[in-house]
Amino acid sequence: MLNIFKKKRQPVWSFQKEGTIWLSQFLENGNLIIEHRIGERRAVLKERKVRFLSIDANTGKPLWDNFVLTDEQGNEIGEGWWVGLELVHKNLFYLHSYVAPRIPEHRGLWAFDAYSTKLVWKDESVSFVAHVGDELLVYRPADTESFAERQYFILNALTGEKLRDVSTTEADAFRDKSQDFATAQGVTLPTRHNNFSPDFERMKSLAEKSSPAKNIIAGYDCIELGSVTILGYHEQTDKMVLTQNSMPVKALTYTLFVLEDENIVYRDTLGDAMSGLLTDGFFVRGNRLYYTKNLDTLVALDLSV
Repeated sequence: MLNIFKKKRQPVWSFQKEGTIWLSQFLENGNLIIEHRIGERRAVLKERKVRFLSIDANTGKPLWDNFVLTDEQGNEIGEGWWVGLELVHKNLFYLHSYVAPRIPEHRGLWAFDAYSTKLVWKDESVSFVAHVGDELLVYRPADTESFAERQYFILNALTGEKLRDVSTTEADAFRDKSQDFATAQGVTLPTRHNNFSPDFERMKSLAEKSSPAKNIIAGYDCIELGSVTILGYHEQTDKMVLTQNSMPVKALTYTLFVLEDENIVYRDTLGDAMSGLLTDGFFVRGNRLYYTKNLDTLVALDLSV
């Protein structure tokens, strides 16, 4: 139980930045590009901002920070908020804007060199769909006889050059060939085991060895890698917190364990006053576990010593 628990491993690094580490993706060399947001719950738009940074995967230190997507006049695109990280490919990272504030459809692609942050190419009229090799499937809206349609075509991912037009059928076939996010990034995401999962009782037994938690909800999140098991779960507490809609709910705590041959070698709390469920709160790439703690801290832990 927890009173005899001894932490046997320490993170390789942890990176903390006030706000929310919203999204992170790996470059070809293993370094990370991070989308970082501040004030996402604030009502006044001018108090909110999104910035981008790069982290060295070996040290967790920023290589550059506070990158802003701007137009040629230096004005922040999307009012400094309605922009985001679309994807990474080789040594490039791609940002997107939106059709309009509060309309979730992405519009525009800006490709930047991840080492210098210099703009390589841009096309503000297209929306990203899928990625295969060095090719990007994108579309532009086209009004045909008063019906909104999409014109699909392929861009060279490295130069932005238009390679060819494709039909809707060809676009669907291209999309089918594209990899899902986890596969493209080379990461393993946890599987959630609920009451209907065949491994539920086994996960429950492992959890009971890890903690005396009683009010576990939504099952168990798990990644199994040989003798190493990474296990996480939510526990409902009596503490009351507000949701984004200002509704009072009982707070959730999310706890993560690393077990080797069913012995605890690491433990951490990813959040202790959560108003909702954590989804894909941790993942593995290579031999390293990554997770975000309290929304503002990215942690890296090697799984072998």
